[in-house]
Amino acid sequence: MKNLIFKAILISLFVTVKVNAYEVTLQPGPVDGYDSLVYGGYPDYTYGDSTTLYTINTDGSGLGQPLIKFDLSAYTGLTVSSATLKLYYWHGISDDGQPKEVYANRILESWDEDTVSWNNGRPSFTSDGRSTQSVGSGDFGWVEWDVADMINYWLAGTYDNYGFMLTMEYYFRNSKEFYSSDYTDDPSLRPQLILDINDSAIPEPLSIIMIGLGIVGLIKKRSIR
Repeated sequence: MKNLIFKAILISLFVTVKVNAYEVTLQPGPVDGYDSLVYGGYPDYTYGDSTTLYTINTDGSGLGQPLIKFDLSAYTGLTVSSATLKLYYWHGISDDGQPKEVYANRILESWDEDTVSWNNGRPSFTSDGRSTQSVGSGDFGWVEWDVADMINYWLAGTYDNYGFMLTMEYYFRNSKEFYSSDYTDDPSLRPQLILDINDSAIPEPLSIIMIGLGIVGLIKKRSIR
């Protein structure tokens, strides 16, 4: 009897702590996408409907810093085992032909996609915990940043989700261009956020009841014998 009860307890514990993991890909389009650019070369211009996000750090034309935010409200309270920010790199300049570091930084305050510019509402960011990727001038295609730590902070409510700001290391002539959520020629090339979510699921009530009834039935049957 004791052995049977012990096995029943083990079964119930296994069921209640079972964790289901699943992958989610967020890739919003022009209507629900939220990205823009602040550019020192045109400090009053807004880029909320631009199809290209420029990272620029060069002499003469100033800085170009893309801003990207994904809606994570459906996953609040969960955790991720991995999270990847993916942007499609289609054009770039680097005078020395060498790869340059592009950083995904955490934005610290709110910003408005339609009105943000270099001189208006440009949010601050932190380089603490930023993700880094080396991007070559001719290495066109998908570029990925590991942003799991930032995503988990946002899902846990440790920090508010204001999105990412991309910055780049300085060089005399240096720019990288990525497609935005407003790109329509090939929607599959819009920015993506891929999440491997740990869903610590509580068993359905019916499953718990059925397991419980089965355990009770086994115990009674053993008691009669």
